[in-house]
Amino acid sequence: MSQQAADILNAAKNNGQRIICVGTTSVRTLESVYQKYGCFKQCNGSTNIFIYPGYKFLATDAIITNFHLPKSTLLMLVSALANREFILEAIFECVSEELPYSAEVRVKNVSEGDMLRIEALIITDNASHKGILISALKNIGIRARKLISALSGQKVYLGLEVVVEKNWLKDEKKLIKFID
Repeated sequence: MSQQAADILNAAKNNGQRIICVGTTSVRTLESVYQKYGCFKQCNGSTNIFIYPGYKFLATDAIITNFHLPKSTLLMLVSALANREFILEAIFECVSEELPYSAEVRVKNVSEGDMLRIEALIITDNASHKGILISALKNIGIRARKLISALSGQKVYLGLEVVVEKNWLKDEKKLIKFID
């Protein structure tokens, strides 16, 4: 990674902008650098990072990529990011009128067997938002399951829990806590 690229990415991250990767190789590169240094930094080398559902993304917010073969490691990387994004999309579809964009999703666990099982936290910053989210939880779950099932081709169990973390959007340490 060049110093120029590192500076641009760090500035974007510090300004709350989304980091959107083009291709799975760029995701693995950015995640490896951020995992190693805690920021983007000029460096070179190789990576052996393996990203699968349940992985906590540090650097990447979205990806643009081609379709990948079923059961491939590349498809696992894409679905790891998609589960979080699909749950967020369902939240904002269901409660966008009542709730400002102050919710985050942390996927706690993903396992496969006869179905894809996902356990996730929906994080908000105040108790009244928690009430709004809980009242819409059934619809959020239905929408998110449909999106995840369409991507994975599997039946999906989605366990959602809503938690309050005061001022998490304004506190860098709390934001990092959700990533770790």
